[in-house]
Amino acid sequence: MHYAHVKRKEKPMNPVTLEEFHNNPALRRRLFAMAHRERNAAIRAGLHWLRERLVTRFRSLTHPPQWIGRLG
Repeated sequence: MHYAHVKRKEKPMNPVTLEEFHNNPALRRRLFAMAHRERNAAIRAGLHWLRERLVTRFRSLTHPPQWIGRLG
């Protein structure tokens, strides 16, 4: 892609500078708390996904499809 095209699509950001991060303990606590919550939410979502996959597979193993039972 052409550089000017990419540059035009960039959105301005308001980054937290490292100096502000170190000088403002309230900001640091807030950012760490937000990161902690996001991390926990991602782990919970992953465990929920894994549990659903395992339960589905276990159910399919304990209750075979009808056509297998008819084979006798």
